[in-house]
Amino acid sequence: MTFGSELVSVSGDREMGGVEEIPVMDIPIADLVTGNHVRAFGISEEHVQILADCDEELPPILVQKQSLRVIDGMHRILAAELQGRTEIRARLMDVGDANAFLYSVSANIAHGLALSLSDRRNAAVQIIRLYPDWSDRAVARAAGLSGKTVSALRARQSSVAPPGRRLGLDGRTRPVNSAAGRAIAQELLAKKPEASLREIAKEAGISPGTVRRVRAELQGKAEQRPSNGDVSVRVVRRRVTLERNSAPTPSAHNPSFGPTAADCEAILEILRNDPSLRYRDTGRGLLQLLHHQRPVFARTTKIMDTIPPHCRPAVAVLARIYAQGWLELAQNLEETASRSANTRRSESA
Repeated sequence: MTFGSELVSVSGDREMGGVEEIPVMDIPIADLVTGNHVRAFGISEEHVQILADCDEELPPILVQKQSLRVIDGMHRILAAELQGRTEIRARLMDVGDANAFLYSVSANIAHGLALSLSDRRNAAVQIIRLYPDWSDRAVARAAGLSGKTVSALRARQSSVAPPGRRLGLDGRTRPVNSAAGRAIAQELLAKKPEASLREIAKEAGISPGTVRRVRAELQGKAEQRPSNGDVSVRVVRRRVTLERNSAPTPSAHNPSFGPTAADCEAILEILRNDPSLRYRDTGRGLLQLLHHQRPVFARTTKIMDTIPPHCRPAVAVLARIYAQGWLELAQNLEETASRSANTRRSESA
């Protein structure tokens, strides 16, 4: 976390930026109230003297508007008194006590007399107590520590009840234990293979990165299992053949049997459940393409009724072109599938 206009906003109601936009005014030093002490050893007289001897104008201090409590700048106030001044330049900040403490910590980390490691550790513990739902990284950035250090400090705070979810640097909450979220993500990936990582992450309450790892794990398991798509399609074909053999002779009123809309739904369901398709971007694209072709098969008559008579010849030409493309694709797929099956039989013989 940095000081000034670059301070990080951990959430919308804890905006830490915009300090430089606050107007500067002169405030009587006698009206100011001593702020929270973030330094274990208090005031450094040596640093006060260095500031008092400085010829350049020092940055304005930060003061809580409601209470006139000093947020940042105690050394500058004492230096101004050594110079015989009764007023000091300041910015009045309209923030609560908790945010005032965060500003005090971040400001002392970023400039002036830096906080010691012990001071930063103490500040982190205080932040954990103020905001137990903040993630380790969020607290670490506010206190100028590492995430691992904050995690160790949090573990020692028996008085702080661990929340089920934590707020990250991006302003989103995520479960402390991601096992439940990962299980939800697995279910959602199975039901919505075409959904994006962010959509799944939002519903499962986990990060997109975790969803990506869950998908990769499922994809790895899928590659270890043989697909049952070809077997299931053969079952559909066998049923159609049986219906043909037991049905009356085709006529004008009884057209020849073929795959029905129900067969298409059955095959599409098989493909949707095939992990080698639903866990790959290219596979999900194919599923979407096949899904959008379904209404054409099931609603031929309705589609015809929507086409104006003068447009039907043109649409018919396009339909034949598209159909020819699909037919060529079907022939190529069948040929390659047949070759693969013959290869497998040869290898097993």
